[in-house]
Amino acid sequence: MSARAARTLHVPRRSHCKPCFTPGTGAARRRRHLPSATKNLKRCKSLCADTPCGVDRRDDQPDIDDSCSLHRNDVRRGRGTLIRNSLVTATTLVVKESCQAVQPATAANSGQKVALVVGAAGDIGMAVARRLAAEHGFLVVPCCRTEEQAKDTCQRLGDACWRKTNPFITACDLGSVESVRQYATNLRSELNGTKLQACIHAAGVVSMPTSARQDDWRAGDVEPNMMINAVAPYVLTTHLRDALNLDTRIVTLTSTAALDVPNNFATPEYDIGFRKRTPNNPRLAYCESKAANVLFSDALSVRGVLSNACHPGSVATLALKYENRKRYEQRASMTSEERDAQARRLGLRTPDEGATTPVWLAASQDASNLRGGFFVDPKVEVRDLYGEGVPVWRTAESAEVVWRFLDSVASNA
Repeated sequence: MSARAARTLHVPRRSHCKPCFTPGTGAARRRRHLPSATKNLKRCKSLCADTPCGVDRRDDQPDIDDSCSLHRNDVRRGRGTLIRNSLVTATTLVVKESCQAVQPATAANSGQKVALVVGAAGDIGMAVARRLAAEHGFLVVPCCRTEEQAKDTCQRLGDACWRKTNPFITACDLGSVESVRQYATNLRSELNGTKLQACIHAAGVVSMPTSARQDDWRAGDVEPNMMINAVAPYVLTTHLRDALNLDTRIVTLTSTAALDVPNNFATPEYDIGFRKRTPNNPRLAYCESKAANVLFSDALSVRGVLSNACHPGSVATLALKYENRKRYEQRASMTSEERDAQARRLGLRTPDEGATTPVWLAASQDASNLRGGFFVDPKVEVRDLYGEGVPVWRTAESAEVVWRFLDSVASNA
């Protein structure tokens, strides 16, 4: 694998460690949109004080596995070791031998890979779930908006559904912070020590106007595209932290529509979520929510999480309900086979093709140590197409602005 294709922070990881959602010292500094690391030794602490994740961050005493071809090709040994990565340019993570273990999964689920697929009832979400099961042996926990959708999705998944004889059926309205919190609480309880190996955020809306949620949206609230597409993944991920390991992969589906936001997006003075502006531009609101997805994923990655964002491509789905009603109604009247045929005629991707990149990030060995990427295809990032420094709003500082915004919305809901 070439250095350009890899761009990974490749470090030995302990699967029994919990991720730490606290950024390392100096991680907010960015050079050419890449954060530089601290030279000071810092012990990461797990959010659970009794279980330190035992990760030290330092760049003056590298401890890297030379047996890895990626390291032989991309790493210069010695002081100031350089690791080519989409987010980290001068850091080494050293996992301590003394790292404490978290209680193992229950015997009934040991050895089984479990993935949470948010939006599994949708076209891309279902394709992701099926391919994770068929190609990588995952059992899937489907996260759906209603119980009816969850039941139907479990039936469609069949043996691929986690705990198929007694599936986890709980509604999760991504437009409600309280609903997402409750879903996460219930799922943690049901998992009962079983860890998620992957979490794929594949749900979302496109250009949803505030009038579509007029019963629960009020002036001053975060507009619905940002709430559903960006706030919900933050709430769900952070509330499921006890169900994650250091090697759990978080994949957030975004869109290259994120490139259309203003260059000053996510600066401290920017009104994220249209809380002060009149939300009369659903398309811009959608683009901003997709940019927030990328920055959320970046913020997770500097907190020790294997997190990546990806654009599934231009996929023929039913997500056009608000943006192109006529096309939506046409596709809704078609069978999935007819929609796939139409996609090929129009030069679009089918849902199965759109699932390729998220499945690769969630399960491929090639992506096992990738983090902080914005991919458009396996091994292809946005900057490979548009050049370094694109998008210009993608900085470590902006990622922290978005993280604080998401946390504020979640805390005040």
